[in-house]
Amino acid sequence: MRYAFGPFELDTSTLELTRAGEVLSIEPQVFEMLAYLIENRDRVLSKDDLIEAVWGGRIVSDSAISSRIKLVRRAVDDDGTRQSVIKTVHGKGFRFVADIHPVEDQANRVETPPKTPEAPPKTAQTPAETVRKRFVPIALVASAVLGLFLILQLFPSRAQVTDNRIAVLPVQNETGEPSLDWATLGLMSLVTHALEARSELPVVSERTMLTLTDRFPVENAADLIPGEKLKTALQDGYGASHFLVSKLTGSADNLTLEYRVINPRGQSAPAAVSGQLAAELAEEMSRQVAATLPRSGERQRDESAEMFDDAYVAETYARGLDSQLQGKADEAVDMFRAAMAQSPDSLEIQHELAVSMRMAGDLDAAEAQFLTVIEKAETAEDAQIVGAALNGLGIVHMTRRDNETALATFEHVLRVVQRGEAPEIRAHAYTNIGIIERRLRNFDAAEDALGLARIAYQEAGYERTPGSLLNSMANLKAQQRDLPSAMAYLEEALDFHRVVGDRPAEAIVLHNLGTNAVSLGEYERAETLLRQALEMRTEMKDFRGQISSLFGLAGMLINNGHVDPADEYADQIEQLSQAAEDSYQFARGQGLAAHIDFVRGDWAAALAHSSAAEAVYVDMSRTRNAYQEQIRQTVIRGYSGSPADRSIVQQILDWALAEDQKGTQLHAYEALNVLDLLDGDYEAAAVQIDAAVAVVSDIRLTAATGRISARQGLIRLVLGDQTGARASLGRAQTDNPGHQETLLLQGLLARADGDFESGAELIAQAKAKAGANWHWTERLFLTALDGT
Repeated sequence: MRYAFGPFELDTSTLELTRAGEVLSIEPQVFEMLAYLIENRDRVLSKDDLIEAVWGGRIVSDSAISSRIKLVRRAVDDDGTRQSVIKTVHGKGFRFVADIHPVEDQANRVETPPKTPEAPPKTAQTPAETVRKRFVPIALVASAVLGLFLILQLFPSRAQVTDNRIAVLPVQNETGEPSLDWATLGLMSLVTHALEARSELPVVSERTMLTLTDRFPVENAADLIPGEKLKTALQDGYGASHFLVSKLTGSADNLTLEYRVINPRGQSAPAAVSGQLAAELAEEMSRQVAATLPRSGERQRDESAEMFDDAYVAETYARGLDSQLQGKADEAVDMFRAAMAQSPDSLEIQHELAVSMRMAGDLDAAEAQFLTVIEKAETAEDAQIVGAALNGLGIVHMTRRDNETALATFEHVLRVVQRGEAPEIRAHAYTNIGIIERRLRNFDAAEDALGLARIAYQEAGYERTPGSLLNSMANLKAQQRDLPSAMAYLEEALDFHRVVGDRPAEAIVLHNLGTNAVSLGEYERAETLLRQALEMRTEMKDFRGQISSLFGLAGMLINNGHVDPADEYADQIEQLSQAAEDSYQFARGQGLAAHIDFVRGDWAAALAHSSAAEAVYVDMSRTRNAYQEQIRQTVIRGYSGSPADRSIVQQILDWALAEDQKGTQLHAYEALNVLDLLDGDYEAAAVQIDAAVAVVSDIRLTAATGRISARQGLIRLVLGDQTGARASLGRAQTDNPGHQETLLLQGLLARADGDFESGAELIAQAKAKAGANWHWTERLFLTALDGT
């Protein structure tokens, strides 16, 4: 059945949604929900109805339903304010309200013969069955496609290329001329940009090619054949179907650029262009290659068009791209300025100049340059460069942490670059919107944006969702306390990075999997993952990465009271941070050492390390970190019996409340709670821990929520509130069941119920879990609870 409403048409037989005849790309689940809403537009559909129809009755969260409703609305140009297509009936559900009428496709109409008397009667279908049956044709089509695929494998000469994407490999410099070393990356980038302008095929970015070829060097360069590992990474990771392999031979006075195109049907015969200027040869090669690539006729391309009229400009531009890829931002800026002096109207040069300024850290100059490019590109009606420059400008605002301005800038990208155009630019914009919305704690909006980024990458020809996007999706789920979903996204990201051979990114994902495993209480798995990440980072001599993994391992050990091995990690962190000349990591290491000394009861050493960390933070103008060290020092003095000035913590708390610094608020409330417990003022301690629970619940830190809830329960038990203590225990067991104070609370409540054997066993488990930390817990609670 086909339904028309406004400029849209939905076809349940082909599973397509179109706008003004253009097929839109939406997720199958979003299509299901829209179709179900249309088919049941005569009534309000409850959330239970939607769950039954779209999720088959599985348990899903309200946010998942809201997220899909938002995606449905976005697909049909509706939103929660207008509600001209889908209306929210508060407290009841949702209803499709747009004017609609069925459209019969006469061209494809098949007359149905009358039923015979023996035909069995049709049974009524549930909404879920209706949805499932709607997708039965997909399985049949898939079987047919699979059969066709096998035939095409047997007869490759008749294969049809449907999804195409070209990868331009670095140009092998076989001239022996050091003066042409720039050509390897510079000509690769120049050709990549030229093919983007001259071909309909999307092109794998030169930065991706740089990282991949570093991992998988080109094999058989003399025969112009890429290695199988590189081809597999490009095909399976980035959806590449065509590969342009080339080499530069000859001398500076007589150069030859030989090349070959590898495609799904095999490989072309080698071809060559000759001359004196490498950049001119690259331009000519890109023209010849573009003329042979698949065309759909959707976009007009002029393969003969010149990117640059002047060979000097072309070479200077290519040299700038080479410097940019190598991270030499200042050199790239100089090159692009020189090129722009000769070709002041080139938007490509002006854009790369802005990118290089941003890379060099000159954000003000980069912003001004991006604005210039945007204004000129708008005048030239070049939407692609406008979108790319707006993306660059948005990153400038993100770097400054100007989230609201960055968000508005990326949303501008999506208005400029329409659906179906430059999907990779839209994917970057959606990804950045998702990151910002997550920063702003707008989780539904973040989920919508990241989901749309995933679709845009598919439209761009990516075979798999990029690992960086999956990592952002995992971070969002972790912040929403949905750690199982976060782990699933990270596992998918890990698979992507392993396919494309990205070991640094693989190490990051292993680290993130390990830290999430800690939050889930899966300590053995966490240690294995963190050690794997550490080994990889050590092998790669990634100092900062090693430090991060060492912190993860040390924190897990300290929480379990194993301070000696944690102390070894702290020493390694100090050595690595000094080798990397990283003052911030050095200060973090000093804070870690202070915590270890605190657990050991070495007050003087703990205060010395914390003071050293504070001094570095003050020097770096990192106010929040400096305040956290002041809080730590106050708590150390409280435990040691020295005068502890509570007013310092209170002043920091007032600052954190005014600045909405949730993390510092949490540190301050916990510190005040400890000082009250040390004074034996449990009623005052209860006020502080209740405030801490409220903050940690707001920022959704799962493990911390469980730990602090257990502390809240212990205080309530001291005050005789067993009902409140049990409520706290329920939350602690949900969010951090293996923590020492969770086990202690559970054991003390068992004792209160008269189950002394279970109580004693649980308290023993808590003591074993705490290790060296036990004497602090004992000091705070067990004396007061001795009679329970």
